[in-house]
Amino acid sequence: MFGKIRLHFIDLIRGTRMMAALQELKKQQFLPKTELEAFSQQRLDELFLKAKSHTDYYARFRTYEEVPITTKDIIRANSPGLISRAYKGKLQKKQSGGSTGIPLVYYTTSESQSYLWAGIMMSWESAGYQAGNKVAFIAGTSLIKTGIAHKVFYKLFNIDIYPATPLNEQTLASHAQNMIRRKTQIIYGYANVINELANYVVKNNLQFKHLKGIVCTAEILKESTRRNIEDAFGLKVINQYGCNESGTSAFECNCGKLHLISSKISYSSDNEGNLICTDLTNEGFIMLKYYTGDILEFADEDCACGSNFPVIKQVIGRTSDIIIDKFGNRLHDSFFYFLFKYETTVTKFQTSYDEESLTVNIHTDGTKTEEYYLPFLEKVKDQVKFNSYRISLNIPFVLTKNGKHKQIIDNRKIVNNLKPVF
Repeated sequence: MFGKIRLHFIDLIRGTRMMAALQELKKQQFLPKTELEAFSQQRLDELFLKAKSHTDYYARFRTYEEVPITTKDIIRANSPGLISRAYKGKLQKKQSGGSTGIPLVYYTTSESQSYLWAGIMMSWESAGYQAGNKVAFIAGTSLIKTGIAHKVFYKLFNIDIYPATPLNEQTLASHAQNMIRRKTQIIYGYANVINELANYVVKNNLQFKHLKGIVCTAEILKESTRRNIEDAFGLKVINQYGCNESGTSAFECNCGKLHLISSKISYSSDNEGNLICTDLTNEGFIMLKYYTGDILEFADEDCACGSNFPVIKQVIGRTSDIIIDKFGNRLHDSFFYFLFKYETTVTKFQTSYDEESLTVNIHTDGTKTEEYYLPFLEKVKDQVKFNSYRISLNIPFVLTKNGKHKQIIDNRKIVNNLKPVF
């Protein structure tokens, strides 16, 4: 009860309604599919009329179908024209990181933030979360925000912050000891960082007696990574997907299915599987048909949990993670996911390339030599053309400044936001 009071107090001082939004989503997921679709369509029709009538950018479009895909470049070039003159509330400035190193500045509303956090809490509840539980955020700047307002928010929410970088023995030791001392109940953060914490836990035989569950987000959760974390902590790992600027969120239910929360967005996929979304709850800064840059595969199936939110079969990756050789041949990083999918000796991998060469850095269990992995390299050669190819084993990965593990490192240009991390 005290935990719920804390969250209601956050709603009161921030002008949000997270708790009400959470209850709405939990009920909406059990609506018949036809009702869910009709509900989203009605909200989309209303949002388009507001966009057409009250924004400069969308005023010229007669129908929603005429609206082009909204990219980050379009947002940067037309930001003032996306603001609705009909919206009388306060717009909150947000910034998302980008693989290009150029951040995207956009604006959101209290209503949109309410549903964003409600979606996150749905994934936490799958891991055993109850209002007021101690939550540990272990991530970088894409998830953890600084500033007095955010510090107050985290304090009231009962969230502790654990930076993902620098990720070394000293940092892992400090994080683990503090989580145990502060009786952490839910761990939420980057999959690969939590995996490193799991390795440290096993190595030092640590016990997290109060921990209820773990939720991984922001990175693709490989099954080998999931198993490793579950074995280390003796708890179920929950997957969560989100794209904050588009209001998109998905949670893994107790049946192990990843459900897209479709009542607060309108979504579609292009011919390549790229997810296109419209946040139906952001009426202040309207971004119709937002190009998320994520490739998702949906499953046409019902879930035993009873939720009629669409099931995501897998999150394949981001369209920005593409290898381009000097002949213009392209290879998406999802190729490497499938390449090593059934290779149990491989734990993680990263591919770097420049104009002339390509190197696949594989982290393994140490049971095989480089020669063992050469047939995998031959399959890469069939896809993209370089003067030289190389396999490396267990070399430190390059991570972004906010601690994310990128599958593809493009060395053809200067990348200022990357540094090696052990």
